[in-house]
Amino acid sequence: MTVKGYNKFKDSPDDHDFMTEEHIAGFLRNHKTGIDNFGRHTLAQIVAQYKGCTVVDAACGTCVNWDVFKRVGVDCNYIGIDRTQGMLAEAKKRYGDEITLQEGYVQELPLDDGEVDVVIMRHIVEHLQEGYEDAVREGLRVASKELVLVFFLDPSDDAEDVIQESQPDANGCTHFWNTYSWPKFTEFVAGLGVQMKVGHVATPGAAHADTIVRLIK
Repeated sequence: MTVKGYNKFKDSPDDHDFMTEEHIAGFLRNHKTGIDNFGRHTLAQIVAQYKGCTVVDAACGTCVNWDVFKRVGVDCNYIGIDRTQGMLAEAKKRYGDEITLQEGYVQELPLDDGEVDVVIMRHIVEHLQEGYEDAVREGLRVASKELVLVFFLDPSDDAEDVIQESQPDANGCTHFWNTYSWPKFTEFVAGLGVQMKVGHVATPGAAHADTIVRLIK
């Protein structure tokens, strides 16, 4: 694999870098966001369609998706990529050599063109200050079969995106909660030469429902 190194935001502080080990260990594993999350199980069903495939979970956190895949018997080779070393360390502690872990960014994945079958980007594109375009192009570059995007903020019918940045926290970190324009997104996708399938998954007990967008080659 070719490690390219996305440095555009590497020097920007991120609140995940300041999490305690205890916080990381429980991150997104509680309150119906973890192994019983319906959206994660829908991802497992999608990946299971490609028996024995290689799947990249971009912005994987501590690899809760892999936990779900394993529990329901999905046959795949799993690669978790995340920018936060603490998340990867926790995933390594939990899963060892069952999976491959790499440090990297969704905007520039450390993979060659078409190197994997499926790329998943779950609950990440709304947090990107520059929007989704770089990440989507990158996911489609490395995926030979499809890119799966999971939105936790449903795109709106408005004509323009809303890029919303928080105030700095005690560590000087900000985060983004972007609501994207569905008309702009669909126009963007129309120029990529892929088939788009959209599904909506209720996630009782979790903070948000999932809008799952499959971009299939």
